[in-house]
Amino acid sequence: RLRDWLKDFQKKGVTRVDATQTRPFDAAEKELVAGMVAAVEKLLKEYPTTASAPTQLRGLAFALPLLAAAPVVSMSWLLGLGLLAAAVFGAWAFWALRGAPEDPAAERDGVPADVLARHKRLEVAAQRLAKSAQWGAFRSRAKGDGGLEYAESREFEAGDTLRDVDWLEYAQSGELRTKVFDQEREMPLILVIDVSPSGAFGTRGASKSSVIEDVSAVLALAAARTNLRVGAVLFSDRVEAVIPPGGGKAHGWRVAQAALQTRPQGTGTDLRPALEAAAKLAKTRAIVTVVSDFISPADFKEALSATGARHDVRLIRVTDPAETRALPEVGLVPVVDVESGATRVLDTSSSGVRAEIAGAVARREARIDDAFSAVRTVPIVLTTEGDALDELSQNFQPKRKTGAVQP
Repeated sequence: RLRDWLKDFQKKGVTRVDATQTRPFDAAEKELVAGMVAAVEKLLKEYPTTASAPTQLRGLAFALPLLAAAPVVSMSWLLGLGLLAAAVFGAWAFWALRGAPEDPAAERDGVPADVLARHKRLEVAAQRLAKSAQWGAFRSRAKGDGGLEYAESREFEAGDTLRDVDWLEYAQSGELRTKVFDQEREMPLILVIDVSPSGAFGTRGASKSSVIEDVSAVLALAAARTNLRVGAVLFSDRVEAVIPPGGGKAHGWRVAQAALQTRPQGTGTDLRPALEAAAKLAKTRAIVTVVSDFISPADFKEALSATGARHDVRLIRVTDPAETRALPEVGLVPVVDVESGATRVLDTSSSGVRAEIAGAVARREARIDDAFSAVRTVPIVLTTEGDALDELSQNFQPKRKTGAVQP
């Protein structure tokens, strides 16, 4: 409306000298009015239009009827109007940009509808998770000496002070154990995200990789919403990307985008370099959360144990039902290893072949469980069937095995 009024003023081409006299624009005044029209046109073209813009411009809208009622105004009055317009539009631009969504996909034209819908779903899930009691429990404080509240006890080590010995435990069991306390310092969240090719597998509509991506993104966004610093290590059989811990919603979306968009250069899966990178990334004790299917030819128990000695380790395992169920009798079936590219034809009608596959699966699962025992943590297990984000919110607080304290 301001643009239209200025254009009408430009078209009339006259300005008021006093209460009764008018005169045509001189050359300088014509150039001034044309510049004001062009400036308003540029503002309207370049600055974003948001749902809140009408509210932000409501004060100016009240003044427009008064402008319309005056067929001609003085040039000095117009200069004042120009300054007012610049201030109003500058404020509008500031608030529109400030109120713009943190999700970078929402700012780009031509983004596919399914991508926008996915980002919106992740944002909603993160908001719900950030408000849950489970998230408050997940954001546990650092544990160490000199804290305020007893958390658990561990084996006595050389260098421990007698002041922190759990004498009640010693009287009952005869074992020297050291008390561990909760400290007030809050730990950053380090996400260790599996982006290896094996994640492409899925038999229930969703692939493992899509679940890993969504879960990692939601954790990053929930951390940002609650002012928890978050960083990430993305890995295959090597470290693919590292994002140092940072705070704020923009940083949370940076981590989320990395989880959603990183495509691996490696062709296998090895957690060891990723865990080492995560340990180096965190300068202090951190919540190191691994999101993976944990299917790896390399034994990662020692690396997981070393990480657990310094950090609070959480495990989120993503599986597909077909990976653990008995092989059905359907005759000859060609299978491909998505990481090595090796192919094999299985005779599923053979009891020996089915027994061989079942044995390999059992050994793999036993090896994974043994590695998990190094940090005494039962992982959250999510599957490719159902709503993984809903499962995450319902089962978010991991339970410790017997003898350990739940965070």
